[in-house]
Amino acid sequence: MNLTIDQTYQTQVEAALKKIYNQAKTAGATTYSDGAYAVAMNPKTGAILAMAGESNDRTTTEVSDDALGVINHTFVMGSAVKGATVMGGLMDGVITPTDNTLPDTPIYLVGTPVKKSVYPVGTFSSLTAQSALEVSSNIYMMHLIMKEANADYVANSKMNMSPDIFTKMRGYFNQFGLGQKTGIDLPGEAKGIEGATLDSGGNTLVGSALDLSYGNYDAYTLIQLAQYISTIANGGKRMKPYLVDSIQQTGTDGSLGKIETKTAPTVLNTIDAPQSYFNVVKEGMYNVVNGSNAWGTAHTLKDIKPTLAAKTGTAQSFARTDPNDSTSAQVETVTSSLVGFAPYDDPQIAIAVVFPNLTSDDGHYNTLLAREMITDYYKLNNIKE
Repeated sequence: MNLTIDQTYQTQVEAALKKIYNQAKTAGATTYSDGAYAVAMNPKTGAILAMAGESNDRTTTEVSDDALGVINHTFVMGSAVKGATVMGGLMDGVITPTDNTLPDTPIYLVGTPVKKSVYPVGTFSSLTAQSALEVSSNIYMMHLIMKEANADYVANSKMNMSPDIFTKMRGYFNQFGLGQKTGIDLPGEAKGIEGATLDSGGNTLVGSALDLSYGNYDAYTLIQLAQYISTIANGGKRMKPYLVDSIQQTGTDGSLGKIETKTAPTVLNTIDAPQSYFNVVKEGMYNVVNGSNAWGTAHTLKDIKPTLAAKTGTAQSFARTDPNDSTSAQVETVTSSLVGFAPYDDPQIAIAVVFPNLTSDDGHYNTLLAREMITDYYKLNNIKE
């Protein structure tokens, strides 16, 4: 059996993940951490290039290899999924490639803390879809979903939404692989976790729908994130990830014989949308790395050549103080993620990384790992500008 994984690159990704996770550990950021995970795939074929995981035992603090966590662990990933939100808005017709400016005013719901972005209120009066991706505006995504849901929003008043908003949003997300099994040729793949859509009175959970719009509600596997960003990178084909490249006969003396079967790339579905829609998202992700806005979230990677496009994610998460006691107190944590593809003009690699349940993401571990994964791949494959 021949695998798609390049062993040299696999070793490099494993080493980079271990090194950067140890940095987080040394910084005291892993007290409640589950570990860290990374995957790289060819966005045009679905071939897995590398897959690595570190599982952290919070009781013993021992770290062990857990590559399968890429397919069987689910996490709320945060803003990394905003590309799918923007694509949903475009496909729904509430914005267009040439008319996608929305107000960047916070959302005030009754009995709920103000829903805003990380930057100060008033930083932007309005944003385009591309700019919203660059600065990772939660506000933009919420206004976009409110348009899709025909919401009757008035600040500090009860807001109603179309009751099918969760179905609609998840329908668009599913087309990119988020919340769907990817079909990877490994056993035990998880589907993901969907949050509740109705309260005890049967009313739409409006605040939760807004949270879903910027990736802070449903949970996904990392392989789903890799499939989603690959679909963006290749212009709309959701490729089935695979590890088995071919099956080859072995002679009685141990020598390799003829190839019996060769895996052909499989398109699971094609997004019914013009390339102009994808270009909006790609431009936004290009600006995440290469833009000039001071609030851009991955400008530290702009020196990578050929150019990388990416989307970072930071999700508000929670962990039990005692991992062995489901009744122990919960503490607020941060899950840091990133998706990306490179080179921008001709994507040959798509990556997804996640560092769940950190006490702080001040170390920017997601971008540190992305840098090593992309630059190592470039060097190994002699990819130059």
